[in-house]
Amino acid sequence: MQPHDLQQGMPQQGIPQQGMPQQGMPQQGMPQQGIPQQGMPQQGMPQQGMPQGMAYGMPVSDVDWMTTLLLAILVGVLGVDHFYSGKVGTGVLKLLTLGGCGIWSLIDVIMLVTESYKDGNGLVIKKQ
Repeated sequence: MQPHDLQQGMPQQGIPQQGMPQQGMPQQGMPQQGIPQQGMPQQGMPQQGMPQGMAYGMPVSDVDWMTTLLLAILVGVLGVDHFYSGKVGTGVLKLLTLGGCGIWSLIDVIMLVTESYKDGNGLVIKKQ
């Protein structure tokens, strides 16, 4: 069989063709699973030059943590902490139930202290 007998565009076995990926070989520009690529941040590691409001790659709320904590302690049964953080719907519910008879307010204070309390946009409120 002569090389000119082969149809054009058909890859020959064992000979890599330009523009065709080889089986078992990583493609250029495609990250391999489990291997960190150069220039790609590793998950869970803080990066230099991150914009303010980012912690470990996760966006953080602009709502002040200390103000929210004081509101939750002092007037949490009235839902003021929820109104302040942008959660109007749960603020109204907390107001009508007097903070779930105080239980809901206690849970909010614990969530604020452990930095797992989220604002109205779903962003975590953290100490800064």
